[in-house]
Amino acid sequence: MKILCLHSDYIKVRPTKKAMKSADEIKEKLFESKEALVVFTSVEKGDEENPKNVIKNGIKEILNVFEQVKAKEIVIYPYVHLSQEPSSPKVAQEVLNGITEGLSEYKTKKMPFGWYKAFEISVKGHPLSE
Repeated sequence: MKILCLHSDYIKVRPTKKAMKSADEIKEKLFESKEALVVFTSVEKGDEENPKNVIKNGIKEILNVFEQVKAKEIVIYPYVHLSQEPSSPKVAQEVLNGITEGLSEYKTKKMPFGWYKAFEISVKGHPLSE
């Protein structure tokens, strides 16, 4: 799994169109978060061997950054573009949902999986913001 963490002032996400049949069902047309650690996440082919371990390690890494930057919430953003060898959609959904559930004691949102999305983000300028 590859992740890109950005400490943001805000992120606004608007799902525009389903990209696959197995896309998450959504009710909201706009997702917003403030003072968030945005975690762009790509699950990879090699992660299919042990998804539970990937979930465990992903949670550990995300919390490490979250605690350093002292964000108020976590946004899990499926972003397949970080990998040249993405996993199957089924495994990606399993891992992303597992990470989101594992972070449930924190204010955590997962952006819709399997959607084309437009987004606006403002990233902070401190040394750990990227």
